[in-house]
Amino acid sequence: MSITYFNIDDDDESMVTRAVRAITADKASVTIGPLVTLEINTDLSSYKIGDRIPRQDQRSEYRLHAAADFSVRKGIWQRLITP
Repeated sequence: MSITYFNIDDDDESMVTRAVRAITADKASVTIGPLVTLEINTDLSSYKIGDRIPRQDQRSEYRLHAAADFSVRKGIWQRLITP
């Protein structure tokens, strides 16, 4: 069973509006496993899935942080894995 995660902005607009904005900005990830997050850091800022690095912040080296959270929807994964 797959699930879609959205990188939704915090603002005063409705959840539907923010979800549509996340989809159109490619700020979504689909998984059948854990929640996977990815963050790229530069000296000026940090960027998450779907963010675009502006030209003025493009570098030859980046710091990358990737994580897999297996605790999200843990009960579902256990039912799918357990024979």
